[in-house]
Amino acid sequence: MPNASGSWSVKAVWSGNVNYLGSSKSVGFKVRNVLSLSLYLKANIVQIGDHVILYANISPQIEGLKIFFEYSSDRVNWTLLGSTYTNKEGVAALLVSLDKVGKYFIRAKTLATEEYSVSISNIVDLAVKTELKDIETIEKTLNETKSLLNKCQETVEKYEKLLSSLSMNTTELLEELVRLKSNLNKTMEELNNTKKELINLKSKLEESQKIINSMTFMQYIYAGLGFISGAIVGALLIYTRKRKKKQKVKANQNS
Repeated sequence: MPNASGSWSVKAVWSGNVNYLGSSKSVGFKVRNVLSLSLYLKANIVQIGDHVILYANISPQIEGLKIFFEYSSDRVNWTLLGSTYTNKEGVAALLVSLDKVGKYFIRAKTLATEEYSVSISNIVDLAVKTELKDIETIEKTLNETKSLLNKCQETVEKYEKLLSSLSMNTTELLEELVRLKSNLNKTMEELNNTKKELINLKSKLEESQKIINSMTFMQYIYAGLGFISGAIVGALLIYTRKRKKKQKVKANQNS
């Protein structure tokens, strides 16, 4: 029999006889050490939301061995709660919190290694309950809830009246908006007409300015012609006077 963990083999040998030759067959297998794993809780009944410490103790004491904690409601289907490692005393502790009311079954387990086989602990019951309240507390809560419901009812009625009022005001507002829209359209039409008149007026002003500019130019021409005409008339008068004077002097000399 194997007296230590490890890989072993068994060999069967038959030496044969006068009719048959001998034969042998070897089969290998592994021998793992068996661990003793135990689980315990300090409290088996807790309130919902409370924290619970799960303790697992391994024997022989092995440090650094990973321990898995699981829970179930039927002892058949198991769900992982969490995992942690053993300390030098071979103890692993995990802090958990269950958020549903009910009865739970808790267990711890290890996985197989080269040296150790799978180990599953004992199953521990854990009951999670709601916080118990006395009758006065329950009655107070009911009264507060009733008062809150009454306030909600009053608020609902208030908003119903407000909505009814808003419905009437909405009709009046819509009518006013229609009137304002009509006035706005008329104002826009008047603005467009005014814009057209301004454009026409601008065109007339530009034409008037051209006429004014043209008239100023003609005045310059007329003034120049007047000056030239005056100069010519003056020259003619001077020439006529000089000619008459010469004729008079000539006539005196002849006499």
